[in-house]
Amino acid sequence: MLIQIQKNFAQEISENSTDDETKVEKYLKYCERIYDLSAELFLFNSFTDPKTFLKWKALKTLVNLKGLDTGRTMHEANSSFFNDPKVIQLFDRYATYNGSNPFQAPATLNIIQHVEYNLGGYIAEEGIFAIPKAIEKLALQKGVKIHTDSKVKRILTEDNSVKAIDVDGKILNYNFVIANSDVQNTYNYLLNDNKTKSAKKYNKLEKSSSAIVFYWGVKGLHEQLEIHNILFSKDYKKEFDQLFEEKIVPDDPTIYIYISSKYKKSDAPDGCENWFVMINAPYSNREIDVKILDRASR
Repeated sequence: MLIQIQKNFAQEISENSTDDETKVEKYLKYCERIYDLSAELFLFNSFTDPKTFLKWKALKTLVNLKGLDTGRTMHEANSSFFNDPKVIQLFDRYATYNGSNPFQAPATLNIIQHVEYNLGGYIAEEGIFAIPKAIEKLALQKGVKIHTDSKVKRILTEDNSVKAIDVDGKILNYNFVIANSDVQNTYNYLLNDNKTKSAKKYNKLEKSSSAIVFYWGVKGLHEQLEIHNILFSKDYKKEFDQLFEEKIVPDDPTIYIYISSKYKKSDAPDGCENWFVMINAPYSNREIDVKILDRASR
């Protein structure tokens, strides 16, 4: 099934661009090669665990570091495979999957395309909300106590060890805490720490890009749109310069529209569609809201 999908995809690229099917096939094999070399180290095991590097696949990666294509940016690598600017832009977009800039991020991130096109994606029958519901069900079965509508204000420590968390002013004692919030938010606000080695390291790192997301109920059926739709900006380099250098919402942003009701009609009322709309944005927050409101008022 996937092989046929790949062929259909390559054929569609050939029919709608100046690049032929063989280029797409060669490119996807290149992406697969990166996956085969890096998955054992970065996806299935902890990169910080020394034992990871003693495994055969990890040793194979170390011997074939050139195959990870770390010496080029994603854009440079994609430009070496394709001639059509629109095809290059299509594959450059995968840098945004983890908030990166394709004109700066290493070509190693082309691993994402392998997962997307060679392995394929899956959808939960009841939508993505079914996943946290399933996790909640399993957690309750295991005796986990879940606090909802509760704000964690602080992680309390003593002698560099976690002792408790402050939840809406109530102190709950724990020996271990797993924080799933943004790492800088965890250190700077929950731990009130900007002095330790780890805190300083994370504060120095460049922030990833973010996104503005809208959930719209739209009247009417829009036949010109598919399940997945990407409205690309005309100047991709400028868009990423504005995101990462100027740190503003781009003048001409790339817009992604996902309409699940085209796949599962019960996701929207009859004669309507559900639109998930996402726009690339910098990591800043309040300034973005002001700019959007200002544009809307004009």
